[in-house]
Amino acid sequence: MSPLHDSYTSRPVLVFGEVLADIFPDRFVLGGAPFNVACHLAGFGLNPLFITCAGQDSLQEELMQRMVRFGMETEGVQIDPAHATGQAEVSLNGAGGHSFTIKADQAYDYIDADQALDVALRHEPQLFYFGTLAQRSPVSRAAWRALQAQLTCPGLSDINLRHPWTTLEIAKEVLAAADVVKMNLEELQHFAHELHLPGSSPEAWAEALGERFTIQQILVTCGADGAWQWRADGEILTAPAAKDEAPMLDTIGAGDAFTAVLILGLVHRWPHQLSLVRANAFARAICSIRGAIPEHTAFYASFLEKWHDKHDKTD
Repeated sequence: MSPLHDSYTSRPVLVFGEVLADIFPDRFVLGGAPFNVACHLAGFGLNPLFITCAGQDSLQEELMQRMVRFGMETEGVQIDPAHATGQAEVSLNGAGGHSFTIKADQAYDYIDADQALDVALRHEPQLFYFGTLAQRSPVSRAAWRALQAQLTCPGLSDINLRHPWTTLEIAKEVLAAADVVKMNLEELQHFAHELHLPGSSPEAWAEALGERFTIQQILVTCGADGAWQWRADGEILTAPAAKDEAPMLDTIGAGDAFTAVLILGLVHRWPHQLSLVRANAFARAICSIRGAIPEHTAFYASFLEKWHDKHDKTD
């Protein structure tokens, strides 16, 4: 795939995958990693092109309203009257953590390849973001493969291992397709075990994984311990835990927030260390609100103002 160039910055970032409603005991919130990433990108002033499939129901209407409110194009949203908009039941624990129960056979399992290609090729995206959950079904996986075969822009994947939906075979195909990969430390440990990666440290496993699948960058998030990056030239960059006195309400969507700022850095060609630090700080800030997406765009404006004031110097 081709590197990003400055002349591409007006082109959209193609975001492919699921939208699903996170069902809490007292409410629902639209979510899904691709949808969260697309909302953050729009909040930061980029132009995401979100390709997904929703049901013909009230959740789909809420999706369209939310996208319009964020200034996002809706032409990539397919409608399937035979299947419901995706849903996941969320359970919270007292430490701010959470777990999901993801329902089967949802609308995002039926993304049509022809429609997806038509939209994507007309917009000539500068970057292709994709995850793993939407590829649990043959139909949506075929759409992803069609996009992967036709697009020439770089690919970035967030490896979200969701038992029992993300098989090792799906994960391996995604890893082989991506130029940049983001995962958490537990997922890296999973691959080290399942793929028998050599080495005795996470950094050695990342190097082995990158070499096996020809990945240019691997970003590893470590929760409260910050994040680090392995690069194909052998460089390891680190970002310690973000210093933020705001209380942590929950960790929902923190990884998606990290990925969105990583994409922002790629588009604007920030230094890699700067992108890592800023992505980590924004992910920590998302943990200080309830849910994955801020209610108001002022949340994003405060970060953009701070980053602009620092004139792209390391935070």
